[in-house]
Amino acid sequence: LKSKIKKNLEDEKMFHEEQRLELDLLDKIVAQTEFSEIPELLIESEAHRMVHEFEHSISEQGLNFDDYLKSLKKEEKDITEEFKPKALERVKTSLVIREIAELEKIEAEPDELKQETEKILEQVRGNREAEDNIKSEGYQHYLQTIIRNRKVVEMLKKECLK
Repeated sequence: LKSKIKKNLEDEKMFHEEQRLELDLLDKIVAQTEFSEIPELLIESEAHRMVHEFEHSISEQGLNFDDYLKSLKKEEKDITEEFKPKALERVKTSLVIREIAELEKIEAEPDELKQETEKILEQVRGNREAEDNIKSEGYQHYLQTIIRNRKVVEMLKKECLK
């Protein structure tokens, strides 16, 4: 048990370090990239997505999001506004990854998409609604983007961290 706990802690530490390296790499690339004007709609949309991710995180901790906001004496629009600078960075990162994928012709292959879909379906086996959602065109497009982004980051790490 002790050795298993130690291994899990080491694996978690390695995972977090790997994530940190990836984020640092992407931040450096974004910082060196010139962007034309980014539509406010993209930033707003990403800020709203971030608020919903935050709300989900709060509710997973057993807290009510509205109560949480009240305790801060804030409204959802205030939190959305606070998230905008980080949303802008996320939009820039997404645009950079998409551009690199196009330049390098990196895509999610059908077998990769199938494998990822099956892995996720295994986690929700028996939940018909979740299974249907995962098989939907919109979710499949989302998975393609996730796979493509993962492949771009892997390529960047190989090229930049040699």
